Amino acid sequence: MAAALAVYTSALIDYSSNLAPGEASVVACISPTREQARIVQRYALGFLRTSPELVDEIESISGDEITLKNGNVIATLSADYRTMRGRTLILAILDEASFLRDESSSTPDIEAARALLPGLTTTKGMLVILSSPYARRGLLYQRHKDHYGKDSDVLVVAGPSLAFNPTLEVKDIDAAREADPMAALSEWDGEFRTDLTQFLDDALIDAAVDHGRPAELPTLPNIQYFAFTDMSGGGRDASTIGIAHRDGDQFVVDAIRGRHGDPNAAVTEFAVLAKQ
Repeated sequence: MAAALAVYTSALIDYSSNLAPGEASVVACISPTREQARIVQRYALGFLRTSPELVDEIESISGDEITLKNGNVIATLSADYRTMRGRTLILAILDEASFLRDESSSTPDIEAARALLPGLTTTKGMLVILSSPYARRGLLYQRHKDHYGKDSDVLVVAGPSLAFNPTLEVKDIDAAREADPMAALSEWDGEFRTDLTQFLDDALIDAAVDHGRPAELPTLPNIQYFAFTDMSGGGRDASTIGIAHRDGDQFVVDAIRGRHGDPNAAVTEFAVLAKQ
């Protein structure tokens, strides 16, 4: 409901004077599936239709778009970061961001946000990220970690389901907690799950980083170095190399580099670094 309110209030602003001929300003509703995105769109349509003042603002309705008389379009988009680009956006709702999936990317939520931001820049539009929390990784977790409860220009609102919908039955939530306590943490309590972790979680990695040192350390004499590579086939991913050595009980990463594009050029660069 909150998403739908944001959709229709943004859509009522007239941006036509700032647009080129033929350019449409779009309110985009994006979810893991097109049908989920239509839920937000239908809520927005319901607000417009039930308002005597706003119902006349509807120009036309199609399967995926609501066009208003001011030229703004409320549209559902596929949650595919490769097809989101090219639109002038006045608002983008990224719904259930923690559950986006894409076989070509390990971070489809982050890729989706990157694809939407250029379209929002023209109108200074807002990116709204909505989701039940899930694993302690990804776009939602990073925004929560960086901005929740802090002095920031990014507003993060979090809480249990009952705080947002007091009409829910407490007994039903208690039953869900008893059946699966870990799942209930995210579904009902608004907390990120602790049982779904990557090999090295963010907190462990952060604790191992010396933020005051340079990105690459100078070569030391009489040290045995080890190089590790993860090569790309030349697609979207970068070829990467890390060079490290052991210092007592610790392992020190002396250099990390990444290079997009031609893997042959990456090999040449990495070989020079390794010889050093």
